[in-house]
Amino acid sequence: MKTTLSAGVTRLVELPGILSNRNRLFVKMECDNPLSGSHYDRVYLHLISTLQTEGKINPKTHILLENSSGNAALALAVIGKKFGYSVTLVLPPNIPPKKIELCRQLGAEVILSQTQSQYVSGTLPLILGLKGTRRASDGKEYFFLNHSANKRTPDAMAPFAAEIIQDFPSGANLDYFVPALGNGTSSVLPARLLKARFPSMRLIGYESYDAPVVYEMKHPGRFEALFKHPPKFEPHLLFGTSAFGVDFKFLREGLDIIDGIQLVHNNEWAPVQAQLESKFGYRVGPTSAAGVLVTQRISKDVENKNFLSIFYDSSSLY
Repeated sequence: MKTTLSAGVTRLVELPGILSNRNRLFVKMECDNPLSGSHYDRVYLHLISTLQTEGKINPKTHILLENSSGNAALALAVIGKKFGYSVTLVLPPNIPPKKIELCRQLGAEVILSQTQSQYVSGTLPLILGLKGTRRASDGKEYFFLNHSANKRTPDAMAPFAAEIIQDFPSGANLDYFVPALGNGTSSVLPARLLKARFPSMRLIGYESYDAPVVYEMKHPGRFEALFKHPPKFEPHLLFGTSAFGVDFKFLREGLDIIDGIQLVHNNEWAPVQAQLESKFGYRVGPTSAAGVLVTQRISKDVENKNFLSIFYDSSSLY
């Protein structure tokens, strides 16, 4: 099935006056992606197109299978349908209900794991039980895309970094890249390319205080030493990051380029979310607002630096 779709080439915008000490903040508007409103439009367009070209999948013989904490699921529901595929999504029950409902409205089969306390990791047994099997009704094979470890995903995100390099103000240095660490797709993958262009750039990622997954990977034991209790690793409201109990290949292999990790409490971003809407008219989701919160923290201790964060999605999806 020949399908012509596009994603990417999103805006890089400055938020003047939002940081202290004459620091500047730029945001990459991945919420502007035209299909589902997140950077996963880039990922699934590339994965599906490439796998079809390789002869690995076909809408007549395969069902696209994936797990997610939200935005990836919605993107695959949209894009899979446009390519003519049946889509099956295995999701934790504690992601935003609106995203679950949108996926179902798009025709995707949604299977909710029954282990709310396990978050995304609770979907893995169901995924592995379906992967490679055939649906009884039509004989189609379940094909697990596994975007967070797929060897084709880095190529999907390379244009993201190239666009930033192209659009960043001429002569200016990118000093801090502040993404949600997530599964590494929008953090460590583009950071390698950005550091090649801006060698002094520091990657300061962020994740949930309630599930400091990468923090513990990079600094074993430090959380308990600082906060006087062991990390909890429990479901949280910083969707798209801190998915505990899952081995994310890109993160594990990218620990060396992460220069720092900031932890964010549930709803700590809410005042920033309101500020972004009232001052700039941007209605963004919690994880996007948390990125701005972290840049504001860092900017209190530095001067005349350039920051980059990402607007991942719109608050209308929550």
